[in-house]
Amino acid sequence: MEFKNIWAYFAFTFYLSITSAESISVNFEAEEEINGQQYLGNLITKVNDSVGNDLDGYGFQIPNGVYSGYFTVNESGDFSAVQKIDRESICSAPKCVLQLNVYAISQADFLTIEVNVEIMDTNDKIPEFSSNVFRLSIQEGNALGSTYELPSAVDLDTGINRIKNFVLEPNDGSFSLENHTNLDASIGLNLRINLTLDRETIDLYQLLVKAIDGGSPALTGTLTVNINITDINDNRPVFDPQKYNVTIDEDVAVNTELVIVTATDRDIGENARLSYSFTKMEPQSIQNVIAIEEATGKIFINQRINSQTGPFTLFVEAADHGNPVKRSYQAEVIINVRDINNNAPQIVTITYINNRKIREDVAEGFLVAIFDVRDADTGENGDVTCTSENENFSIRKGEKNSMNIFQFSIHVHSKLDREVKSSHDILINCSDNGEIPLHSNTSFTVAVEDVNDNAPFFAQREYSKDIFENVTSGAVLLKVVATDRDDGPNARLNYSIVPTNAMSMFYIEADGIIRAVRPFDREEKDYYQFNVIAKDNGNPSLNDTTVVEVRVLDINDNSPKFTGDSYAMAVLENSNVSTSIGQVTATDEDLGENGQVSFVIPYEFPEDLFPFHVLDDGTVITKEVLDREVKSLYKFEILASDHGNPPKSTRVPVMVTVRDVNDNKPYIEIPGDNENNSISIPHNTAKNTVIYTVVATDADENQEDELQYSIIAGNSKELFQIDLVKGEIFLTREVKDDDPKQFTLEISVKDSQEFPLESTAELHISVFIAKGVMGPETSAASTGQNILIAIIISCVTVILSIIIITIICVLKRKDNQKALYNAKAYDEQKIISDPSRSSNRSNSSRGSRDKMLFPPEPVYPGEMMFIENGFGKKQVSFSVDEEQDTGISIEASGQFDPVTSFKSPSPVPVQSPDYQNYQKEVSPPRSEKSDDTKQREIHRMTSLRVHQALIQSHNNNNNNNSKQWPQSSQEEEVNSRSIE
Repeated sequence: MEFKNIWAYFAFTFYLSITSAESISVNFEAEEEINGQQYLGNLITKVNDSVGNDLDGYGFQIPNGVYSGYFTVNESGDFSAVQKIDRESICSAPKCVLQLNVYAISQADFLTIEVNVEIMDTNDKIPEFSSNVFRLSIQEGNALGSTYELPSAVDLDTGINRIKNFVLEPNDGSFSLENHTNLDASIGLNLRINLTLDRETIDLYQLLVKAIDGGSPALTGTLTVNINITDINDNRPVFDPQKYNVTIDEDVAVNTELVIVTATDRDIGENARLSYSFTKMEPQSIQNVIAIEEATGKIFINQRINSQTGPFTLFVEAADHGNPVKRSYQAEVIINVRDINNNAPQIVTITYINNRKIREDVAEGFLVAIFDVRDADTGENGDVTCTSENENFSIRKGEKNSMNIFQFSIHVHSKLDREVKSSHDILINCSDNGEIPLHSNTSFTVAVEDVNDNAPFFAQREYSKDIFENVTSGAVLLKVVATDRDDGPNARLNYSIVPTNAMSMFYIEADGIIRAVRPFDREEKDYYQFNVIAKDNGNPSLNDTTVVEVRVLDINDNSPKFTGDSYAMAVLENSNVSTSIGQVTATDEDLGENGQVSFVIPYEFPEDLFPFHVLDDGTVITKEVLDREVKSLYKFEILASDHGNPPKSTRVPVMVTVRDVNDNKPYIEIPGDNENNSISIPHNTAKNTVIYTVVATDADENQEDELQYSIIAGNSKELFQIDLVKGEIFLTREVKDDDPKQFTLEISVKDSQEFPLESTAELHISVFIAKGVMGPETSAASTGQNILIAIIISCVTVILSIIIITIICVLKRKDNQKALYNAKAYDEQKIISDPSRSSNRSNSSRGSRDKMLFPPEPVYPGEMMFIENGFGKKQVSFSVDEEQDTGISIEASGQFDPVTSFKSPSPVPVQSPDYQNYQKEVSPPRSEKSDDTKQREIHRMTSLRVHQALIQSHNNNNNNNSKQWPQSSQEEEVNSRSIE
């Protein structure tokens, strides 16, 4: 900081000495876990905003301290954190503020700034339980509504990033969580039991507790809770079977086992340990003869029977060792006593394991049944051997007990397969070893129980199906079939589609039939692949998977689409045949033949009227040399059709403009090749008097007003001069006596193009000696002569008209189509108007020229058109038809196509004399310019109305096409003027 004078320096030093004793404190905020440098703010701005001190020009330094390594400050006072800060490792309080000092140092003094940086928490700590797994033992029975404390979770984050809630999974309502916040901000968590627990139903529950914080994204800690259900004595023992029947010999030995009664208890431990005892014996005399083993339920002979004959009835009870004790319902044991005799071995009893049912997956040696065989004989006669007739089972012989009873057991000898054989008949043959063995036998059937040892099997590992895209909703596509060799639920199959996007298009029924959800769209997707799984109902379930591929076949359901709504093309007239004038493009989303597009001009636009052709790629080319002066605009349609069956097609309007080239020489109408090329003038005609007006037209576009007139020969005396623009010939001076009395002027008319075309004509001028000024008599004689000529021409015209009309009526009745083409020719007609012109010259020769020309009556638009008769001559013809007005048309001979009057003439080189003669023959006479603009407007409006009528007729004939030609600006003008 610079000081302008010493007094300011001392004043500022004194100010710092006062303020340095005060504490200047500024606060910043920093985010934890930010790597790299983190800009926190500007010390100068902070100090200035808080206490108003100006620290500009001071340097800054952070003295060594606990947190000095985390921060830095530059010369501009920018205060930044330079390393990542872990808020949880630095602070334990919810609000974490790091304090450090910063020295603001000048040349003469310093200032201590106390900086407080609050570390803002981010959600970077996952809630943690004190242990990941918690084991809880709960006694079955009355646990409904009980609560048990669980380890809680701790989240080192603060604010909204702390634990927000706890979630229990599965959340089926059997258990729920209760939590509360303690005064020290810790969370207490309890588990509430919402059901009565039954160990015999479920003896172990596994729950998952999730602690979810409020950060974004939220972080989750988990605790696994394993609940072990402990047993209470809530089940009584049950005998199975509840009735036993035993036969013994009367000399049965003491301690001989008669039968083992068996009871079961669903409890465990002491609650399931049983003791057996007799509750009653009939008769009571056998109380000491027959005894029961308390722990096993084995009933045996305690004393010799001697004279007891039986049968004996015993009632047995089983009691568990729980608290309180649970006792079973009684079981009944009937013991029959057999007399001593030389008898064949007797199978006393058979004890079936699992009620004569064997799972097919039992191991070899599995015990099937136990049976006792007694032989009353002694020695070899009482020694019994038993065998099995079924090779899948074997019999093991036990020792003979004191009661002279042999105990045998039947075991599985070889592996069983229910799918091969579902039941086995076991025939037991027993014989003694006497000299003449005696035999006995018995049989029983063992059912082989199915186990789910066979997975479903798809014989076809892959199914493939081609379908058309227009298949109806619910249509059967194919059927998948899997088999399972197991039985019962183990063989009952369920089919399902492995979840995928294809599930929106397919569904499968229980019998494996796959149906379509809705019609397909090949243009959207043409191939589907998904897996079908077949699962049986075994436990655990087994399954098999097959792949289904569906290919969607194309149908012709899309019409070709043009890239444009309409096409405008242009071509220069006289262009060569097959000239490309544009291209239409269309696409079809279908495949193969259905998507292959061809172009054609519809039959409604015949080739003789529309000389164009469309190539396979949509390129439009000319089929003839076009002449703009014959027809300048073509409107037609192009049809795009695919190759499907049936095909689909689309139309588009096309407009072709024939552009003009300078291919027509000016046509000099006056003077012509008749008497109009000769005039007479009196010798006393005044200077600047217009004696003649040359009338010329040009069939090219916009050339009629651009013609230039000149005299190129016959004016050696320079007596005559022609107006360059108007074509008016006037005298440059008065006729002298020594001037010739006969003049032949060669008149030139050129167009205004870069390479102009020229036509010439001769005008013969005779100078006669006038006896006086031309008066009324001369005018009257001239008028009478004109009237006589007009009458003669009219009579000839009427006679010729009657003859021509008669011929045309006959021809028209034979060919109605000709009338339509003639109607269309209105657009191409040439209008001949009144040849009068105005002049600004002092004296007009209009009257004298009229005497020479004798013009016919005016012919109005709509009455004249060009037609072809095939005779190659210029003719005046009259047409009569029921569908159009009668009119007068002038036909031109020569180069026209005899098929139609709308075709272009055959191309002729511009430089050829034949071509020039051709132009003279085919170019119709043009009307002179007229000052009467109303008459000219009537001519033009009539032509446009005829053209509009032709377009309307065309659109009506093509009413199947939704696209029609728009009206041109000229047609809109006709409509607007018609309204006016």
